[in-house]
Amino acid sequence: ANLPVSLFGASTGAAAALWAAAEPGARIASIVIGLAAAAIAGGIIGRQAHRSVVRSALRQVAVLIIAVTVTYAVGSVVGVNVS
Repeated sequence: ANLPVSLFGASTGAAAALWAAAEPGARIASIVIGLAAAAIAGGIIGRQAHRSVVRSALRQVAVLIIAVTVTYAVGSVVGVNVS
């Protein structure tokens, strides 16, 4: 189907992943966008909770990295390949 990527992306991370899948040269940009989105979300959460913004942002980035690692590992086990 020739639908625009924006119809499928529900969040910044999803849109970045779809963009990277559509254009192989965009993989680094999608990683940076995903990390930035996680850091911004963590910083906002930290500010709202009256905690350290930097610590909350780093915690959110760490959670993202763990989630990506687990997703990659599961994909490798079941034989999913990103080319």
